[in-house]
Amino acid sequence: MSTKDKEEDVEMITAQEEEYVATREQKLLDKGWRILASANDALFVVESLYSGVQVLHFYFDAPNNASMVEGYFTSSFDFKARNELINDPEKFVGNFYVHCGGIDADWCTKEEYL
Repeated sequence: MSTKDKEEDVEMITAQEEEYVATREQKLLDKGWRILASANDALFVVESLYSGVQVLHFYFDAPNNASMVEGYFTSSFDFKARNELINDPEKFVGNFYVHCGGIDADWCTKEEYL
């Protein structure tokens, strides 16, 4: 392997490492989402031109060894939770687990597909 090939390999690894290290927040911003609130790089209230406001919840699915994301549309929540989500997203994030108890996510996928 020539020195040039080795340098290209190092550059490629560095680029891959940089993408892996990028926070979820940065990845969402790069994909066009507007972040309205977040907590612990695992829970985001986001908005896009195409789908409006959504809640994204990231988690690790141990049995399948995969990082996952599930999404909730505003219509998934009752009036009180929806009102909080729209008017005070930071407060909503703090109460997320209370609000999502008893409801299923609207969609779910591997994080890499988001």
